[in-house]
Amino acid sequence: RFRYPCEGPSHGGLPGQFSTSKSKSYPSVQVNNYQGPCRIVVTLVTKDEPYMLHAHSLTGKNANEEGVVTVQVGP
Repeated sequence: RFRYPCEGPSHGGLPGQFSTSKSKSYPSVQVNNYQGPCRIVVTLVTKDEPYMLHAHSLTGKNANEEGVVTVQVGP
């Protein structure tokens, strides 16, 4: 789950695109037509084009000081 640093560790994760007050969803990534290890890099950008870095940044065990989250996944 991704969080803004100002929310602290006890706050819930960022809501997904289809979250409602009755049902939560979370951001997700799907890799298609590839088998093997891969690196996923996530950062916050603005909602509308031209996409620019968001004023907030992400925090968590895989986030660096700039708020970029990097995760290795795969077999």
